[in-house]
Amino acid sequence: MRFSLNWSNWRHRISDVFYLSKSSLHIHPMEKHRDILEWKHPHSDWQRKFATLHVGNEKKKTARECSATLFITSAPEYAEHMVTGWPLLWQDTDYWHKNIGTQFVTIDNKPLRIKLAFTDSNRALAGCWVANEDALFKSTMARAYLPEGIYEAIVKVTCSNCKDDFKKYRIFSPRTWDGLDIEEIEM
Repeated sequence: MRFSLNWSNWRHRISDVFYLSKSSLHIHPMEKHRDILEWKHPHSDWQRKFATLHVGNEKKKTARECSATLFITSAPEYAEHMVTGWPLLWQDTDYWHKNIGTQFVTIDNKPLRIKLAFTDSNRALAGCWVANEDALFKSTMARAYLPEGIYEAIVKVTCSNCKDDFKKYRIFSPRTWDGLDIEEIEM
């Protein structure tokens, strides 16, 4: 009996092995008690409320160069002129005084949190802001402002060596700073 190697069959098997070992990002289901956070400055009455999401890696291989982007898909009529495609910021990542644009992180076996939107008790405007560099650290926060109303958005997380994930959310941009809310909706 002669042994022969059929390369086409082996090529598919090898690609299956690499696919199974490839990282896979996953946006965890929203849990309001965990993902809607209030922050208070330790030395003043300044407060912010954040809507966040947890992103995990479903495989053992480390996910590299991960980023998150928010795309507004539906907005109130008076806000339809808005820019979309905002890079989001990752919680517990040092951004202070940086001109960063899209920030890349590494995700191993511990989920990371992305900031989605926030409100600010020191702002008299009704509404919220997309949690990106413009809104949190620059004087150009008006570009990330979501006037009061209901918005639908897609959050997409990507990385250089893994499968991406995306989910759709309804953002309730509030009349008062403490009314921020978000819910996951079906695609």
